[in-house]
Amino acid sequence: MSWTIKTLKEYFEAKLAAMHLAITKAEEATKIHFENVNRWRDQLDKQETELARKTDIVNLEKRVDEVKESIEKLKNLKQGGYNAWVILVAGIGVLIAFLMFAAKYFAK
Repeated sequence: MSWTIKTLKEYFEAKLAAMHLAITKAEEATKIHFENVNRWRDQLDKQETELARKTDIVNLEKRVDEVKESIEKLKNLKQGGYNAWVILVAGIGVLIAFLMFAAKYFAK
């Protein structure tokens, strides 16, 4: 094939159009990829704020064990009104601990 200025112009215009199309497709694919990455990151951030950490669960379990021990001591005392008062205070302590836990992880 012999090249003329007209055929060379047509050839390079076709190549440039193809390159432009390829670039547009690559940009769209990159945009979609980063949207998916951002969605994934948002999900991780959401999990981090909503899920309880192991240390918090362990601390809550320790507090519950302390309250159980307090209740057992109260059962052994059998001192009527005093027992009711201490149980009430222990119950309020558990309630406050639970509310603090709930406020921290479910406030969002």
